Amino acid sequence: MNKKFLKHYMETEPEGTAKKYIFLIDNQDIAMNIVMSGYQALYLGQEDDEYYFSVDSFIEEMRSIQFHGTCQSAYHYVAACTTKWMNDQILEFCKDAGLDGKVGWQLFKEKEYLGKLDNQPEVGKVLEQFILRYEREPKNEPELSLLTEENQKLQTELSRTQNINLSLQRSNDDLRNRNGLLSRKEQEQFEEKIRDVQARNSELQVQIDISLVEAVNQAQKKQKEAEEQARFAECQAERERKQADVKIQKTRKNAKREINLDYSRR
Repeated sequence: MNKKFLKHYMETEPEGTAKKYIFLIDNQDIAMNIVMSGYQALYLGQEDDEYYFSVDSFIEEMRSIQFHGTCQSAYHYVAACTTKWMNDQILEFCKDAGLDGKVGWQLFKEKEYLGKLDNQPEVGKVLEQFILRYEREPKNEPELSLLTEENQKLQTELSRTQNINLSLQRSNDDLRNRNGLLSRKEQEQFEEKIRDVQARNSELQVQIDISLVEAVNQAQKKQKEAEEQARFAECQAERERKQADVKIQKTRKNAKREINLDYSRR
């Protein structure tokens, strides 16, 4: 999870689906639990030092190895820091570099307890469910498929409104550059449209975040139900085994008693 880990990742083709995901996180204890759970992680500190990257030095290192025959494009980079600006920088870099960046702030936000060693199994489950959101076949999870489809629609609409916002801002800049050749009323109308689109952008982003959280919660709920069913089946089998043992013991005692009676009569 330090600088040597990144060097190893970039020189190694990932083996298996889980190994394709590198979780970038600013909590060292949670990063350690991620690695101990069998997943890939890289700890990002507030400042760069001899052993650990900061966000800026991580991005600088990734840029320096682009187009140098590394395995950089074979991975998915999950921005799972608890600080928004760090996640924003990571996702922006991935977008500019043509890499697959994924939103993961909801995984560990306000969950410092996941850094404790005793909670390592829970960390593994959280990461497993996160990866399954992207890797499982939609036909096997219809409810999750619907949520994913809805999320994609929201992403498309967000992209469209962002483009409208950019166009309006450019128009507004043109007005300012021409020293306000149009009327003040038209200028105010443009600014009002910009505010409306920006508000819509924020609303869509909230809906996308909620959609992602719902997908994780539903997957975890199904996992819990499956575990409870398995435990129930196991308990049921154990009760039946004990009942069978009791019957066998009774049968043996009855058989032994009959033999003794028969022998005494002789």
